[in-house]
Amino acid sequence: MRLRPRSLHEADDAPIVDALFEPDLFRMHRAQILPLLRAKHDPPPREVRFGNGDPRKPALNLALALAASPGARIVRGFRMILARPVACLLWKAYLDAVLARPIGTNVRTKLQVWPGGRVRLRLFTCKLERYESVTSFTSDADQGGGLNKTYVFVPSSRAHAELTDAQLLSGDYLFGQVLGGDPYYVEALVRHLRISGRKSSLVGPTPESFRALPRVTISLFPHFAEFVQREHPARDLETLAEQLGFPIRSIHDPLHSGQLVDDLINHDVEEVVARHTQKDNPFAVLDGTITFAFTQQTYYDRLEGRISEQTEVERFFDHYRNQVLKLDALLRQRAERENAKMGLRASDSPMA
Repeated sequence: MRLRPRSLHEADDAPIVDALFEPDLFRMHRAQILPLLRAKHDPPPREVRFGNGDPRKPALNLALALAASPGARIVRGFRMILARPVACLLWKAYLDAVLARPIGTNVRTKLQVWPGGRVRLRLFTCKLERYESVTSFTSDADQGGGLNKTYVFVPSSRAHAELTDAQLLSGDYLFGQVLGGDPYYVEALVRHLRISGRKSSLVGPTPESFRALPRVTISLFPHFAEFVQREHPARDLETLAEQLGFPIRSIHDPLHSGQLVDDLINHDVEEVVARHTQKDNPFAVLDGTITFAFTQQTYYDRLEGRISEQTEVERFFDHYRNQVLKLDALLRQRAERENAKMGLRASDSPMA
């Protein structure tokens, strides 16, 4: 029988928040953490100071800094984060990339002893580099300290090794996070996050346990953004929309939400669904066809004067409420199945 603490939280009402992994604490656990994140030939971890680039555009910040820095290169790896307060060690490793700027060379020696007692001294010239983050601190994990704030950076060639540096800087991909610490909680959290939407699904116990996903654009149906802001402000707008079966497209696709409504007014629902919907989207929990049809009928009623603008808004809000209720019921069922695989009751789940 596997025993576990009463709760993941030290206090039942204490939310889990991200905090920067303190260097001293990281050194205490590095022997267990580093084999999970890096290859043997990768450089050692180090403290890196935050830069001053826009935290909303880390890829663009790095691309611009690289172009303006002859001889510099990109080093990919992980920014180390600690989850608090929890009743056990729980850490996260977020994908990060820094600029390695050349600052000179160093000569090193290596003594070789040959058979027969011959001794050979070899000299090596090593390039010295300084690692620099070009993006400023942001989020709960990075608060405070301004430009003097540092974080633990673990260089790793295993960090999204499936992507080239150009792809890493393109802004076209969503990146994942490695979870580590208590194996029981890690497994439970990974199971939960992988059924919680596109952005959350990129998670696992090693860098190889997930792959980057292409970013997509979600076409929002009318009044949905206002509905989420008013009734579900804590939920991610795009994640909820995709789970409800809203149409998605490549971020480079010229289609837009306004065109979706125009197509619904002028074409059959089936034709519009075929044009705007990606088949077999694994992150769509509900079939979005019902919302396509609802939007088309509501717009017909509005254009023909059968309902007022206020009634239109109320109809959409009622429809979205019903769809979210269906979605949440299905998500609870999925969570219960995942909990059952671990022998957990619903109240035992780390996300309860």
